[in-house]
Amino acid sequence: MGNELLKTRIRKLNDVSDIDGKCVLYVMSRDQRVQDNHALLAAQKHALAKDLPLAVVFCLYDKVKGRAQEQFQFMIDGLHDVETSLSELHIPFMMLFGEPDEKISNVIYHTSPDAIYFDFSPLRGPTHVRTNLAKDNKVPMYVVDTHNMIPVWVTSDKKEIGARTIRTKIHKKFAEYLEAPEDIQKHPHDWPGTVKSMTDLSTQISDILNNQKKNGSSNPFESGEKAALNRLKTFVDNDLEDYAQLRNDPSNNSLSDMSPYLHFGQVSSLRVSIKMRQVANGSGSDLHLINSGKMPQAEDADTKKISSANALLEEMIVRKELSDNFCYYESDYESVSAADNWASQTIKEHDSDP
Repeated sequence: MGNELLKTRIRKLNDVSDIDGKCVLYVMSRDQRVQDNHALLAAQKHALAKDLPLAVVFCLYDKVKGRAQEQFQFMIDGLHDVETSLSELHIPFMMLFGEPDEKISNVIYHTSPDAIYFDFSPLRGPTHVRTNLAKDNKVPMYVVDTHNMIPVWVTSDKKEIGARTIRTKIHKKFAEYLEAPEDIQKHPHDWPGTVKSMTDLSTQISDILNNQKKNGSSNPFESGEKAALNRLKTFVDNDLEDYAQLRNDPSNNSLSDMSPYLHFGQVSSLRVSIKMRQVANGSGSDLHLINSGKMPQAEDADTKKISSANALLEEMIVRKELSDNFCYYESDYESVSAADNWASQTIKEHDSDP
């Protein structure tokens, strides 16, 4: 079942047939982790099948809207963790700087890849990069949705109007996709040449960081995949029990604190969901989300922890994956005109209030 599920996460971006390339590349962007990364797994499977070396490419683009220096720093710290983990697996990590279209095209020219895999984002910028590269280069290219618990194109084939319509569709697929992917293995094929490490590129990285405006925030979180998994364990052990009842009370510190790790893809929604299933199974129950058609409440579960596990999954999967659905199927997602009728009517009613 594992390989069949993986195939549903992959979509080919062009009509280029198999070629005789020299390597396989995974262009990492939204999912900045090594394990539980279906895009990296798909790239490695391709490389192993063709007896080819594998590399991970990341393009550090300094003009991302709405991102402060503190957020860049958190991301960079996490990417150091990625580089270290990949090194242990005999997979080089290439950091590029500048316009992704241009820089990735240069890598394609110099490495002659057999295939390129991208992780998935529904946003306009990453979509244009993938589309342009797939159109301009005679290399098979694929996009892999490893960010969503259920691939966005599997959940629904249209724009959903709200949580109430997408929830049932997600619940129908939830149990099927609650399966951990294979671990990334130590890659047996050497990369031909030398790749500069992030330490070697520290000057360029510092220049980009220093050019970003600070927002004055103090970040209490350690960055990286290992830190994300540690925070998940701490949350489950110490804070999960009261999450369902207290998460919306600003006077209580009752949040999961998983948001920065999910945002930068340092942990997957799937891994958090698997952890929630372990919590439920440990209480002699299972996740009500699998068959539930409504948002979970404290009284819906036998224990507070199970109720909280279901509440977390409602926020992290139903609500979050609704936003991916909206951006994927709505090209004008930044405009109020893209809102559904019920939302437009609500806005009109508020505008008409004295």
